[in-house]
Amino acid sequence: MNEIKRKIDPDRLKISKEKNIESVMNQIESYPVRAKRNPRLKYYFGILAVLVVAFFTFYDFPGSINPSTESYDFLAIDINPSIEFVLSEEGFVMSVQYNNTDAEITASDLDFIGLHYEEAVNLFIEAAIYAGYIDVNTTDNNVVITYGSENQETESKAQKEVEDIAQRFLEQNRVGAAVLAGEQVFEELNQLATQFDISVGKARMIQSVLEDDSTLNIEGLVQMSMIELSELISGIHEHNMNQFKETRLEESLETKSRLMQQNQATVEEFKVRVQNGSQEVPDYDSIKEDHLRNYQNKSEEFQSKSDALKQGAQHGGSSNNPQGGQDDGGTNSPNHSDDSGSNKPQKNGVFSFFVGRIQF
Repeated sequence: MNEIKRKIDPDRLKISKEKNIESVMNQIESYPVRAKRNPRLKYYFGILAVLVVAFFTFYDFPGSINPSTESYDFLAIDINPSIEFVLSEEGFVMSVQYNNTDAEITASDLDFIGLHYEEAVNLFIEAAIYAGYIDVNTTDNNVVITYGSENQETESKAQKEVEDIAQRFLEQNRVGAAVLAGEQVFEELNQLATQFDISVGKARMIQSVLEDDSTLNIEGLVQMSMIELSELISGIHEHNMNQFKETRLEESLETKSRLMQQNQATVEEFKVRVQNGSQEVPDYDSIKEDHLRNYQNKSEEFQSKSDALKQGAQHGGSSNNPQGGQDDGGTNSPNHSDDSGSNKPQKNGVFSFFVGRIQF
């Protein structure tokens, strides 16, 4: 059985410390110097510099890449385009992965790194709307949130907060969709969490690692801390994002451009209805109940619509019903992976009622 090793990048640790050393040294050099210097002043500064270097070399301060002091969280969003993030202790995106082709298309021109998770959630939902993966003319859409954190109390609180963020975005824009928790619809997550007595969030993180390398020892992954898992996942994200940019980015950008052109009239008409008040306010409670009862059937419908959506864009045609879903024969599941993300800048939007990052 393969054993899991802590994946701490010494180069990143070295770079982090060197940056802090350089910062302190720059502050030392910028101190005001009087016209008449003490001849021993240079000597004392030299001693101080040595002590500073020694301190940052042997002491792991909070800003360093040190899994014993840092705290990282994990967030996955499944619309059928499926995306996942590793978040800093303050809630900012440190790494990202696009789990399927739909996500690669949806987010091909976006850069999530450094965004707070609230902005990242809204941006991804908005991008799915503009590309047609969320159909504004139906209520057959869902947004599934799965959050992982160091302890279950924090995880439950953050899970509810992110669900509320997604729900507010949909309600403010009158988009008919259900916001669901991963544990409500992904039975395999519940089974894994129950089997090993771990949280659903940690189970989702383990699934993410196993998608990248199914030969790993699952018991070893279970024994890892959330911080260690986050470090491991961050490395996977970085590798997969680079691979995506090298091999599939241009094709994804072209497909997204076509999808947005196909969907432009639909979104613009919807915008007008929202602004003039003629767009009906969806019954979100009923929509959620319907999705919880019929999640599997709706996922299969999403798959079929998503395939038609992409085929129309890739062949320069149009889709009569632009609604997304899982590609390559899958359902809206966290287990499907096609490698990851992009590092392209967001675009300034023209529709003020959305986040305002996307434009045609």
